[in-house]
Amino acid sequence: MAQLRQMGIICSLGSRAGSTLAATPSQPIRLIDSNNLSESLHDHYCRILPPNGVLGVARGRDSGGDWGGRLMTGKMLPKLALQIVILLVLNDVCSLAAPPNAPEPQEVIAAPLPQAPLPSGMQSGYVEPDRVLRLPAVSENPQPPSIQAAQPSAFDQTLPINLATALYLSNARPLVIAFAQASVEEAAARLQGAKVLWLPNLNVGTDYYRHDGTDQSTDGTIILDDKQALAAGGGATLNFGITDAIFRPLADRQVLAAREADLQVARNDALMAVAFAYFDVQQARGTLAGTLDAVAKAEALAGKTAGLARLLVAENEVDRAKALLFDLQQQVAGTRANWRIASAELTRTLRLNPAAVVVPIEPPHLQVTLISPGLRACDLVPVGLCNRPELVLQRALVQASLQRVRQEQLRPLIPSVVMQGVGPDGSFNGGVFGGGPDAGPHLYGGRFDMGVGAIWTLNNLGAGNRALVHERIAEENAASIAFANVQDQVAQEVVEAHAQLEATSTQVDDAMNAVKEAIMTYNGNLRGIGETRGAGDSLQLLNRPQEAVAALQQLNRAYGIYFAAINGYNRAQFQLYRALGFPARIVVCDHPVGEVQMLDTSRPRGMAPICPHVLSRP
Repeated sequence: MAQLRQMGIICSLGSRAGSTLAATPSQPIRLIDSNNLSESLHDHYCRILPPNGVLGVARGRDSGGDWGGRLMTGKMLPKLALQIVILLVLNDVCSLAAPPNAPEPQEVIAAPLPQAPLPSGMQSGYVEPDRVLRLPAVSENPQPPSIQAAQPSAFDQTLPINLATALYLSNARPLVIAFAQASVEEAAARLQGAKVLWLPNLNVGTDYYRHDGTDQSTDGTIILDDKQALAAGGGATLNFGITDAIFRPLADRQVLAAREADLQVARNDALMAVAFAYFDVQQARGTLAGTLDAVAKAEALAGKTAGLARLLVAENEVDRAKALLFDLQQQVAGTRANWRIASAELTRTLRLNPAAVVVPIEPPHLQVTLISPGLRACDLVPVGLCNRPELVLQRALVQASLQRVRQEQLRPLIPSVVMQGVGPDGSFNGGVFGGGPDAGPHLYGGRFDMGVGAIWTLNNLGAGNRALVHERIAEENAASIAFANVQDQVAQEVVEAHAQLEATSTQVDDAMNAVKEAIMTYNGNLRGIGETRGAGDSLQLLNRPQEAVAALQQLNRAYGIYFAAINGYNRAQFQLYRALGFPARIVVCDHPVGEVQMLDTSRPRGMAPICPHVLSRP
């Protein structure tokens, strides 16, 4: 992170003829005109071109007696070649300060957006987590329902796990992270290849030539001869555009930065996905516990109703209590299935044993607080715009597209460098060459050939170059539009997550109060069933059984709403955490939500293993 703060940050505002933002730690944000930058590059690179470049291409007989291509250059060509080599070597040396070819991915922090003011007390730049985040507060609800925790069935294969362990595994095991890591390695390899475009290719081999029949001599006479030639040797060939050697590494370095940002996006997404799946398991488990408690109460209610004198209750009252019992037993089967389904989703995300039923170590009324629900959305939106790695990704893609625009704009003005010898594709600079007529004599000897040239090219009389420039400009416009779209999406996600957190923080208290009132109502109605009062010459129940049935139905609903509210609160916490762009590393390593425990990570035979190289530091 210290390296990130020391590096200058450049971000496009999305106009090819407009401005570019540049910021360094010691200087304020300043505006750079993209056109002036292109002109300065043009002036710099064009000054190294000699006034007498390539004069033409001729073909003639070389010292070895063979016909070969010759590049005729001006007197300034050696100086040009030396200047080109020096320029490229300096460019390659400067690139050593860039990230290595296969860097250890670091979390990426977006540059500040000048049009989005930060909350008071927050400096421009990356918003430190301690300005918004709390240390993870993991607690049980102060007044949880007094019910027993649900247990898996006797036939289930269980997998005990806690939240800290699940979040720790979210760093590497999800496939989305493995895919993003592979993209980083691919981009690093492309950057490595772009850095060495100016290096020659080394060739070694043999070439055999045979001719039989008619031929034409240099004076035009048709002759009849048979001849053969053999060459063996090697050499170096070179053919590259200087614009490619200059701008491809610049563009590919931005693409690598985008892929590293995408890796951080994948880690943040994986953290939220695992948290959501874990709290889905907790919700299903808590709902099952509430339903099992309602079943136990329904059995007691049905038994008590059946034991009342027939003079006090009608037969349909007994049937109503039994019907409630059967309905709740069906709900037990459904909620137990929901537990297994949620477990399958969590084991799929973490790539664990899919047949296991996840049994959280914490109680289902676990409550996790990362961000205070009292913060205002208008203060949180700028934080998301400063921190989201998606904006780093899009900003890097805009920069890459700008480099490609400059590359095509300067391509007609900067030559390509060609170096070749003789033989197939000019592959041989030196070696042994010989041959002669079939009748002899055959002569063999040493030979050296090399041609170096600089070539300026106008594709399709310049129309092709113009089309390429327009294509790159369109790509830059599209990347700038995508950047603006991601900004809007980030702001929307922050507001939505904040609204969800505000709502669930209120719902948790209301749901808990609803459970307490429902328990009191049910207990009061249950007691009233056994109490009578006189009504003339007859006795009447203080409370009819149907009132207890209705109270128990309300209690069962209150259980479900309570566990949905408290786990919805937990999901909203992680949703807002991701929306604000804070890296997963904070809650995984720096301030974990608990102690990481040993876990059986084995998978059934035949399933893809977890590759060791996928595991990386969060």
